[in-house]
Amino acid sequence: MTWVQICGPIMKKEILKDKFGWSLILIIPFTLFVLKSPSHWLELLIQMAIIISFIGFIVYQKADFYLQSFMANPESVTLRYHKNFSEAKILESSISRKSIISINFISNSSSKGMHKVSIKYLNENDSYEKMTVKIIDDIMFIQLVHTLKLE
Repeated sequence: MTWVQICGPIMKKEILKDKFGWSLILIIPFTLFVLKSPSHWLELLIQMAIIISFIGFIVYQKADFYLQSFMANPESVTLRYHKNFSEAKILESSISRKSIISINFISNSSSKGMHKVSIKYLNENDSYEKMTVKIIDDIMFIQLVHTLKLE
């Protein structure tokens, strides 16, 4: 079978929206209404910048895995993904179909949202592992769901 792949330039923009979009939407009203009213607008802008920087740092540190491509055969599923923005360092995991315990799909209903696929499986040491990857492309998400459900 061949690799099902997504193109790269779109990914950075979507990862930025995924990682920082909701935090900015929640922080700006918080700073406008909850913080004490500033005597100067400059003070408000400084407070917002500090809070946005702090929350942005925390959100950036959270490790998310973004699927770049996958390949499936009757024995295993191989996923190629990267952590956060490091598209140059591609990680690869191969999961035996027999070791898969459960599969969870979370589809985003918005037109350009992220989809998530969580796979719980037994590794070679017979301990449970859970891998969650985010997928930008709708077609790739549908293909992966279809591939994983064929058991």
